[in-house]
Amino acid sequence: MFAPLYAPLPLLLWAAVRFGPAGTSASLLVVLALAVAGTLEERGPFVTPSPAGDLARMQLFLFV
Repeated sequence: MFAPLYAPLPLLLWAAVRFGPAGTSASLLVVLALAVAGTLEERGPFVTPSPAGDLARMQLFLFV
């Protein structure tokens, strides 16, 4: 159920090792923008029947 939430993790870890904090922040911004766009179009792992559920899953992703 939560496996798609961890799909961008290798990209973010690679950016952290290769580019440091600035690259990690930029990569996280790109991943977050794609996640928000997908959620608004009702696609992706963050879509649930309720808007509150969408927000909770996205916050869980950002917390991890």
